[in-house]
Amino acid sequence: MLKNLINKLDEIEKSLFHISIKIKVDVKPVYTPKDVAKILDVSVQYVYQLMSKGEIDFHKPGGKKAYFSAQHIQDYAFQNHCKSRRKIYKEAVDYVNNEEGGNHDK
Repeated sequence: MLKNLINKLDEIEKSLFHISIKIKVDVKPVYTPKDVAKILDVSVQYVYQLMSKGEIDFHKPGGKKAYFSAQHIQDYAFQNHCKSRRKIYKEAVDYVNNEEGGNHDK
């Protein structure tokens, strides 16, 4: 029962995070560095740093202004997933239960 509750809370937490980013991003088809900074809650200068380091995808039609798609912003925002303590605990419990049950995957 507790295991099911933990799983459900993890699913809800992940869904809410994705929904909050999608609400900010799915409003228009193209975004400027200023828009991206506002969505990610960082400075415009930081967005330009990300661009120059190649850490975020963007388009530069005609070699002038930079533009981002919603997918570019989401890809950047959702990289480097960090697990919650709850998720790590659940995985540890599942691992121990599988080991005790003789279900050894190698």
